[in-house]
Amino acid sequence: MTRSSVARRASFTLRAKAQPALTENPQGAAVAVATSGSRWAACLLACGCFWIASDGHTEPASDAVILGSANQGVRIDEFRLRMTSYYQDGHGYQSQAGTIAGPGSERALIVQPMMLVGIRQSPRIHHEVVIPIDIVSAASVNALDVVSHASAVNEAIGVELTSRFDLTDDDQLTSNLTWHEEEPFGSGSFGLGYSRALADDNAVLGISGQATFDRFDYLQPNGDRYGRRNRTALNGNLSFLQLLSPTTVFDAAYGLTFQQGLLETSYNSVPMEGGMSRIKELFPHTRTRHAVQARVAQHLPDSHTTLRAAYRFYTDTFQLRAHTTEFELHQYLLPRLIARGSFRYYTQTGVDFFSTAFPLLANSMQPRTADSDLAKFHAQEFGVKLLWLARGQSSLDVSWFHYFRDNGLDANVFSFGYGGGF
Repeated sequence: MTRSSVARRASFTLRAKAQPALTENPQGAAVAVATSGSRWAACLLACGCFWIASDGHTEPASDAVILGSANQGVRIDEFRLRMTSYYQDGHGYQSQAGTIAGPGSERALIVQPMMLVGIRQSPRIHHEVVIPIDIVSAASVNALDVVSHASAVNEAIGVELTSRFDLTDDDQLTSNLTWHEEEPFGSGSFGLGYSRALADDNAVLGISGQATFDRFDYLQPNGDRYGRRNRTALNGNLSFLQLLSPTTVFDAAYGLTFQQGLLETSYNSVPMEGGMSRIKELFPHTRTRHAVQARVAQHLPDSHTTLRAAYRFYTDTFQLRAHTTEFELHQYLLPRLIARGSFRYYTQTGVDFFSTAFPLLANSMQPRTADSDLAKFHAQEFGVKLLWLARGQSSLDVSWFHYFRDNGLDANVFSFGYGGGF
């Protein structure tokens, strides 16, 4: 099954959180290295709110301030709900939902309700809990279900806990714990990050790292299962943000990821030369990824407009190269109504072992894939979003994204969110 990048674009962006790194597929895609900037950078860039702080003390906080006094207590200060539906259609040679020679259908319908709860432990400690639930129906997996007798509809649930610790007025520590579980697959991760404000809060330097551990059924293209397999990923990121003026923000980031284990999708297959049989997909056991990203945002106070532009370069040891450019326009239509339009262009070279007709006389241990996500292609994405700022801290938003690429895949994403702070 293939899920395009738009199938993971939904998030609780009402709070102006940073968007995740742009991706083109779930497990072996071109651009899966996270290079998001610091949380302060995210707030500035996503909302178009720009300021220069006038005070930058670095006095360390006392234990009572950090942990909270007895009479403060722990309280919920935010609650948000989101419902997102993704529908994609297209064809890929890795899918068995078609002829033996391919390509097969990559049609998928995904419905995802999400809940976010913000918990204030003390003035300097805040936690966020996000619970997403995926309900997935996909043609390529359903074709496998005929021989494996698995469910035609797959459910998945996850939990993410992000904690922020303001050690001083200038120093912030973050931690992240995630857990995900579905029928053939489970995953967990742990990450830490540190950021420091510099130059009277006009710049922020950040560093972060994350370790991810996956376990999954070793499911074969014919539906057989041979125990369980594992995959690990170690990721590190550096980020820098600079206020260029009271209305201009620039930030840049670099991400490095190392993966090891069974990296292929075990039930994917590759058509053999002649179109009469198929052979299972096979990847190298390690992969190193590099990504560099730069973004700039410009606010125009007279028209209440914010413009954003971003560029991202990705490369890895599978010899895949990718370039992404993105543009956004945020515009106040009414005092409480904000519209956003976005456009993204993506291009990649494809991995060096992609094939839609694996040679009959080739070494069976030679890496190979027919996954359309790893082929050479160009993709575009258009999006619109309306955000209504209700009284108090409540907000309501609706959005639509359309994604398409030149190797036969397109997707539409609809999302609706509501929530508020307390």
